[in-house]
Amino acid sequence: MRKWGALAVGLAMVVSLGVPTQAVGDNLDSCRISASKSQTVSLGFPFRAERLKWLTKVKILVVPFQLKDNPNYVFSNSMRNDYLTAGDNIASFSNGLTKIEFVFAPTIPTELTNSDMDQLKINQREAWQKDESKSTYGFVRKFLKDYDSKLDFTGINGVILAGSSTSPFSDIAEAFMFWNSPDAGWFRPADTAEGQIYNAVLLDNHSSSATITHEMMHLFGLQDLYGTDTGPGRLSLMASNEINLLSYEKWVLGWLPDGDVQCLANLSSNSIYKFTFDYSKTNQIAVIPTDGDPYIVETTKVNGRRYLAFYSLNNDGRPPIYLYQKKTEAQNGGTEIEDYTVIGTQLVSPKYTLLVNNLDSSSITLYLSPSSQVTSSEFKVVVAKSEEIRGKIQQEELNKTRAAAELKAKEEAEAKAVADLKAKQEAEAKTAAELKAKQEEAAKAANSASSKKITISCVKGKIIKKVTAVNPKCPTGYKKK
Repeated sequence: MRKWGALAVGLAMVVSLGVPTQAVGDNLDSCRISASKSQTVSLGFPFRAERLKWLTKVKILVVPFQLKDNPNYVFSNSMRNDYLTAGDNIASFSNGLTKIEFVFAPTIPTELTNSDMDQLKINQREAWQKDESKSTYGFVRKFLKDYDSKLDFTGINGVILAGSSTSPFSDIAEAFMFWNSPDAGWFRPADTAEGQIYNAVLLDNHSSSATITHEMMHLFGLQDLYGTDTGPGRLSLMASNEINLLSYEKWVLGWLPDGDVQCLANLSSNSIYKFTFDYSKTNQIAVIPTDGDPYIVETTKVNGRRYLAFYSLNNDGRPPIYLYQKKTEAQNGGTEIEDYTVIGTQLVSPKYTLLVNNLDSSSITLYLSPSSQVTSSEFKVVVAKSEEIRGKIQQEELNKTRAAAELKAKEEAEAKAVADLKAKQEAEAKTAAELKAKQEEAAKAANSASSKKITISCVKGKIIKKVTAVNPKCPTGYKKK
């Protein structure tokens, strides 16, 4: 990533008449959004005392149960490993602050059938509000009561009932977050011989480690974030299958330190605010409380890539998060902030427009403009400056790319010239070798011909002698015949 300029400022700033002036972020107490009083779980403060969020060591009892028409069911090691993986996921989310211990009970044979679980699924969708005994709530209470004598709940903080359904319609994965003195009796804790159970999960068949983690995060106090195309998508496991949580979710769980959170309270509708995030850190948050739904700006990382998210929060809503992003990114979740191309991006909400002003290896600089100011000359100046920064970095990148291409072309040309010279030298050497071989062969042939012995006859009177040599000569006194 290229660093451009020195525009990053450590604290929030106000832009008035185009001139930035210092404005310190408010105390975080102003930005601890209140939890919903009507919802079982919500992304606010404080969490209910019964949630697992408050524990650093959590013991979960996993109770596999066998359906009567699935006699060959075995709770396998691979199934057990999915639970252990879920525990590792939560430990990772918490940066090691929370550790999960699973206790695996022996499989319990039941008189239940696949048909019973199918009917329970139907009841979950259609009739659960009418009759607790027919609901998943009633099922969990009855199961814990019926098999209480076979299970030891001593020191247990949560229970997962792991079914063995094989029905194609079977897909119950539901968490139950009970609490003391509930407004609705259905949320009362379940009683056991060893004490009350406040946190439970029902899985009517074996689920993936991602689903197990998702349901367990409900027990910690998180809520579902799926159901619309304006949710956080890949940014949170509560909205997708990605093993990640929003930075804000981590903060309300106590898994992100206050030092990574900025509070921008009491903002004026006549001022444009500038603030920065530390790019060296994965999770950063800015909370903007308003007289309506508060706004959150955050950074996070999914599958090795960084994202910026801008959303409003309504803890009484289902789902409670409305994500503002470019239309091209709808349903994906977040705006990628891996390089300079994000500079100049505007994320528009009803009350504010968030502008990415700059991005370098140390920080990301953002401007928050009230809707009343987006047509102002001040905001236009900021937008123009952002586009200028992006344009300059883009030109530098193009120059680098061009220079790299030219260098590569030069190196390739030089390499080709060397290769051509080598080929020429090799050809010339080959020709010379062939010529030398021919010459040697001719010399050998000539030498062979000149060294051939011949025989002559020499006479002296009546005496005849034969002389054999390469160049034979008659002895003295003899004449060649």
